Amino acid sequence: MSHTVRWMLGYCRLSQAGRTLVSVSASEFYEAGMSLPPDVRKDVALRLLESVESENAFETTAENWLRTEAAAAHDALKADPTRAIPADHVRAELEAKWAART
Repeated sequence: MSHTVRWMLGYCRLSQAGRTLVSVSASEFYEAGMSLPPDVRKDVALRLLESVESENAFETTAENWLRTEAAAAHDALKADPTRAIPADHVRAELEAKWAART
């Protein structure tokens, strides 16, 4: 049994052998997904993500970031070392943000 999911004008249509089994809006699909247990929701989200991203999407994104933003930040810091923020300040800021989220 082959199922096909098609998105048309914001609606998800689940079909089998050319006949529509389920038709829901994107927001209805989202709400249904959010009602799933967290482990099932994670599995579904990862499978959906895999269906739209190439296998090496993370590596490509990381490489682009390293070549652009990280390289520019490195060059700027090398040109003006006074821009550096001490690690203990960064750690304290991250700990404060982490504590504030709960």
